[in-house]
Amino acid sequence: MRPPQPILVFLLCALSAGVAADEQEAHRLYLRQQGGDTFAAGDAPRVSAPVKGDLLAAGGELRLAAPVAGDVIAFGGTVRFDGTGSQDMYAAGGTVALEGAIARNARIAGGNVSLGPRARIAGNASLAGGRVEVLGGVGGYLQAAGGRVVIDGRVDGDAEVATGALELGPNARIGGRLRYRSGAPLVQDPAAVVAGGIERLMMLCNEPAAAPRPVVIAPLGAAAEARALGLARTLRWQGIAVEQDYRGNMKRRLQRANKLNARAAIIIGDDELARGVVQLKDFDSGEQHEVALDALAGALKG
Repeated sequence: MRPPQPILVFLLCALSAGVAADEQEAHRLYLRQQGGDTFAAGDAPRVSAPVKGDLLAAGGELRLAAPVAGDVIAFGGTVRFDGTGSQDMYAAGGTVALEGAIARNARIAGGNVSLGPRARIAGNASLAGGRVEVLGGVGGYLQAAGGRVVIDGRVDGDAEVATGALELGPNARIGGRLRYRSGAPLVQDPAAVVAGGIERLMMLCNEPAAAPRPVVIAPLGAAAEARALGLARTLRWQGIAVEQDYRGNMKRRLQRANKLNARAAIIIGDDELARGVVQLKDFDSGEQHEVALDALAGALKG
């Protein structure tokens, strides 16, 4: 994997260059093309048209669904890539979700990093985040570091993991050897397969002993999903471990939250959003009650 050049400087210079621009004020999108490369920035950039060269994007909420002939380079509060990349991917953000395909290697860092079930990295993957989730496929080796790492997909090569807690789901298929450092015992589904065997390495003195029990935000509806992103950031700034779950019905979401050993679920829908409240479900006591949004952090710390 070739190292990236001074990407941010290059992006800012390109965005200020006097080249043809397509400006869409609805999303405050600033789009530039220079040669075959495409540069996008703004509050909520959306890129779906084919890119002949590299794609460089930065913004608050990136939705990238384009076929990209070169590298994919993205930085944002939320980064979602549903397209195809014919070269490497470099991405960082509060939440980074890869749902598409990368033909070579990927280096991704974020608060939450997710390779969805349809994601495919043909080469090697280096992932780091508060939570790292691998549900798709990696054709080479996997390097992962995070407070919690979940592997429930296919890794054709070796996997090396440093984490507070490691879980292998029922769909985990590791073709090589798994080497891991963790402050907690490995949680392995009986159906998970590690062809090359498992080796637990010694913890280093400056590595965390174990990940804190998170709270899970489960929004219902598009408006609640948008609000949940800001809520997650606010809670993390106050030192609260947060996971977000957008998939499936509420029963399945709560089941997954229990599997994560979450201490509580924050349920927010259109009605709660209109009234400025959430439903807070405590998994230890089984109780559920309504909490005002501005009092939520205090309730979780109390």
